[in-house]
Amino acid sequence: MLFLQKQKSCAKIQLVLKGFKQFILKGNVVDLAVGVVIGVAFGAVVTALIFQK
Repeated sequence: MLFLQKQKSCAKIQLVLKGFKQFILKGNVVDLAVGVVIGVAFGAVVTALIFQK
């Protein structure tokens, strides 16, 4: 009985991970993440230039 419950929960986890992988691999999510990283880096450069003594 315990083995069947463990097997079912492993199947549920695999299903969730499969859906998450499909979501992440969509182009829009990756583009958004790259845009955020570039924006943060650009903000740090601008801040450094403004507050340079």
